[in-house]
Amino acid sequence: PFGPGNRRPVFVSRNVKDTGNTKVVKDEHLKLSLEQKHSPSINGIGFWMGNQYDKVTKESFDICYVLEPNHWRGKTTLNINLKDIK
Repeated sequence: PFGPGNRRPVFVSRNVKDTGNTKVVKDEHLKLSLEQKHSPSINGIGFWMGNQYDKVTKESFDICYVLEPNHWRGKTTLNINLKDIK
């Protein structure tokens, strides 16, 4: 749990790759679809990271992110909110 006095955890994943479905939305944000060896794919968003599109679609990379629930049409999924790309 997180809240007052207990910060939201930031996670790191190494050697992730685009599934082929990542795109730039509103000319500024990355709408991500990522995978990592032996793990299912996960969706997410990288606000103000549209300029990183070429990097994330051509090679593997490392990411820092927070996990957030995404509520859409009565269904809840786990998404990432990207904080940094290396």
